[in-house]
Amino acid sequence: MDKKIVIGLVIGSIMIVSGITLSGYPAPRGTDVSIKSAALVQNEISLTLIPGTQPGKPQVLLAAYNDNPYSFGSGIGYGYSTDGGATWTTGNLPFPFNPLTGMNMDQEFDPTATSDTLGNLYIGHIASEIGGSSGLYVHKSTNGGGTWLSPVTVALDGPPSGDPDPLYRFNDRCQMTADTFSGSPYTNNIYITWIKDRGFHMPQPWSDVYFSYSTNQGVSFSSAVRINDIGHDMGNMPIPAVAPNGTVYVVWMDYNVTSGGNGTIYLDKSFDGGVTWGTDQFVAQINLPPLRLNTAAGFTDVLAKGGTPIAVSPTSSSELYIAYAADPDGNGTDEADIFFIKSTDGGSSWSSPLRVNDDSTKNDQFLPWMDVKSDGTIDIAWYDRRNDVNDSLWDVYFAKSTDGGSSFSQNIQLNDISFPTPTNLWMGEYLGLAVDSNYAFVAFTSSLTDVVTGDVYFDKVPNSLSTVYVDDDYNASTPGWQIDHFDTIQGAIDAVDVNGTVIVYNGTYTENIVVNKSITLQAGSNPVIDGNGTGNVIYISADWVTINGFTIQNSGTNWGDAGIEIATSNQCNVSRNNISTSNAGIVLSSSNNNVVLNNSIINNQYGIVGSSSSNNTISGNTINSNNYGDGIYLSSSSNNTISHNTITSNNAAGIYFDPSCNYNTISGNNISSNDDGIDIYGSVSNNYNTLSGNTIWNNSGYGIYFDWSRSNTISNNTISSNNYDGIWLFGSDNTTVFGNNILSNNEDGIYIEESDNNNVSDNIISNNGWRGIYIEESDNNTVSDNTIGNNSVYGVYIYSSIYNTLTGNTLTYNFDGIRLGLSNHITITNNTIANSNYSGIWVSSSSTNNTITNNTISHNRYGVQFSDSNHSTIANNSISNSSWYGMIFDNSNNNTVSGNTISNNGWRGLHLYSSSDGNLIYNNYFNNTNNAYDDGNNTWNITKTSGTNIINGSYLGGNFWSDYAGSDTNGDGLGDTDLPYNCSGNIANGGDWHPLVTPSTPSIDYITITFGTENEIPPGNMSTGFTFTMYA
Repeated sequence: MDKKIVIGLVIGSIMIVSGITLSGYPAPRGTDVSIKSAALVQNEISLTLIPGTQPGKPQVLLAAYNDNPYSFGSGIGYGYSTDGGATWTTGNLPFPFNPLTGMNMDQEFDPTATSDTLGNLYIGHIASEIGGSSGLYVHKSTNGGGTWLSPVTVALDGPPSGDPDPLYRFNDRCQMTADTFSGSPYTNNIYITWIKDRGFHMPQPWSDVYFSYSTNQGVSFSSAVRINDIGHDMGNMPIPAVAPNGTVYVVWMDYNVTSGGNGTIYLDKSFDGGVTWGTDQFVAQINLPPLRLNTAAGFTDVLAKGGTPIAVSPTSSSELYIAYAADPDGNGTDEADIFFIKSTDGGSSWSSPLRVNDDSTKNDQFLPWMDVKSDGTIDIAWYDRRNDVNDSLWDVYFAKSTDGGSSFSQNIQLNDISFPTPTNLWMGEYLGLAVDSNYAFVAFTSSLTDVVTGDVYFDKVPNSLSTVYVDDDYNASTPGWQIDHFDTIQGAIDAVDVNGTVIVYNGTYTENIVVNKSITLQAGSNPVIDGNGTGNVIYISADWVTINGFTIQNSGTNWGDAGIEIATSNQCNVSRNNISTSNAGIVLSSSNNNVVLNNSIINNQYGIVGSSSSNNTISGNTINSNNYGDGIYLSSSSNNTISHNTITSNNAAGIYFDPSCNYNTISGNNISSNDDGIDIYGSVSNNYNTLSGNTIWNNSGYGIYFDWSRSNTISNNTISSNNYDGIWLFGSDNTTVFGNNILSNNEDGIYIEESDNNNVSDNIISNNGWRGIYIEESDNNTVSDNTIGNNSVYGVYIYSSIYNTLTGNTLTYNFDGIRLGLSNHITITNNTIANSNYSGIWVSSSSTNNTITNNTISHNRYGVQFSDSNHSTIANNSISNSSWYGMIFDNSNNNTVSGNTISNNGWRGLHLYSSSDGNLIYNNYFNNTNNAYDDGNNTWNITKTSGTNIINGSYLGGNFWSDYAGSDTNGDGLGDTDLPYNCSGNIANGGDWHPLVTPSTPSIDYITITFGTENEIPPGNMSTGFTFTMYA
């Protein structure tokens, strides 16, 4: 398309900011294509295009160039391509006729090319007679460069009348552009700028900047107008550019042609299509490179006063860009670098210069050209001599910016092979650059095949680089070297386009890698990335990054160093990597919605560390032998899923949550041989987490440890063979512990301390070294429907707690089934408690106001044991087959025992030591060899009260005794003889005054049998009806 305004300058006494960041690396260029190779010199190429419909294939590419410039008969050559630059058709423009002399001009030079939206191509140039007239001409082609119309004269000045001639003006250094913006009021206007100077033969040369325009597609041009306001020394090539709203900008540089030194950049603009102009605006003061750059070999091979290209943003008519060559420090040590400045207010103010070239040498870069794609990508190409220690051989380099010029990409070399300066002539003052939406196209002079004169070559750079390759065996002889083939991963990352892929082949890459754009970093065949013991091996600071298949090792040892760190980045995927010998395997820092999948994270200090990171998935990883910290550590992180990982042999916890980790899910993991299996810990609550389906075993500490956490769920886990407790809840309320297998832990199956309102249900808790469940200083907990067996000490032990409920549990083969100590208002109901080594239920240590009801308690040594505990109710239980006592009370007072069936117990059904007084025992069923013993002061019955008793009698009173020998004389179901019943003297004080008995058979006073009438007598009977009464 048309050239945007690009200005090339040298700026002095201005802070220079390095501009090399990762702003999107240029894509790979193609192989150099020769446009014109001839015995004569070709230089100063101008490039334009007519856009096409296929990426990288404009409808037409047009290059215009000097063909044997500055010699008699020199002309303007051109080449056009219709296949994206693969092949070229070349030709030469005719020499214009000079009406002042009646002859054709004999020199043509300074070509400039542009195109409009109607498919027309234009070439402008200067033509002169040696020592005589000079003019500015524009040629037009309407058929893609195949043929050219006669030139249109824009300006013509006659020869000098003498020497010196102060009125003489020489036309020079033209540049042209077209308005191609559909929204502009001046679409398809053609604008051309140039200078008129007095020539080098004057004692003090100067020049002025001129402008002309065409509103009829080059058929005619307006009268030339001078647009600079003040007289200048030697105005370098003025360059026009057009904004989307039609504003025309022109930029030029003023300098002293004989002394060099400083240069000044000026800007002018027109809001009416070039009809009127404003005042000159100062842009910058610069340090000029030497006018002819010296080389170590002593050659003077290039004039360094090339143009100052300007471009305008395609989306903002007031955002301007200028590129230029400058002596960075003004002392000639580094004679020329490429710099970029930017204005966002239409040229009123400008940014500090940003260096575009990224080499570390003092070698020279010069003659930049710039263009801007429709998406805002800024492309710059220039000549460069960084690759030659003698600062002599030439290359062509390229960089781009995808962030509006805030930074530029790593530079790439476009030409295939470095070339020397043509010996017969210098390189000219510019090269060619044009862009479409997909490619940048560059045309340049090279002496690769003609060291004497130099020829015109072409290359192109795709806008995108979707795939880049890395191998530590690649070198400068590799096709695509430093373009899409690199020997370092960082170089490839810098190069690849956003959303592209970097494929890394076998080798060991000692690098600390930064990924700051969305890419896929894919292992091709077993590559190793070694951080050399410093920093992060891979640091991710962009969204949508994938790291897959690498061996990553040897990060730094400071906190925060990692094999991979994902920092303030989202939607990343880290999978199938082997990460070792790093401070942390993977770190997530303020990063969300990432996936860490199927990695092997072994032998680091920490496995995975997450901080302020949420909605991440950590799944399928092997996290093993991390020798200082945890397998997985999270802090202030929520809604994460940690699933199906194997987490073993880590020095601290398998999984550790620090404060404020909420709504996380830990499921399906195999967690073993760590310190603790899972720690949910912190002075600030970790709430609403779910631990489900994990296998947590053989850890040297706890299986699961919750500290000051609320409303969490622990379900369907297998928690076994841990050195301490299977589950420990400390200061943690409203936890649901459901459906777990808690087996063979060295201490307690579940330990609940200072934790309230928890629900423990449907778990299998067995073979633990101490207690199945231990509850201490914890209130309002419910333990229900669990199977609790074979625990070495207690099935359930509740200590110093109130208002807890145990219901529906099966407790077998524990040392004690249930024990209460210093606990009040505990409800124990509907449990099955059997085969305990000691007590089925043991209420001890001043436990009061407890309720034990509807339990089945059998085959224990003691069915129910009370010691030092008062004011409790034991009701409606079945207590049987105890080897010693069904129930025993020691120093326990004011308890109520009623409705229980106490049978087949070995020594006694109920035993009360003398220290136990005030207990009420009634409505129980005693069927033991020795039913009771009581040498205290207790009550064995209540007053006769209507109501169904334990043997379905009509009255409540005392107890049923299998060995009561008295009788019920009045048929009310209460014994009336042998009172009080004292169990053969074993009840020392009083006894049962209303023992329950089965009611006696009622006496029959009489029976009356009445036979029927004759009709009712069966056949064969002769008797008639009668009545027979028998009295008892």
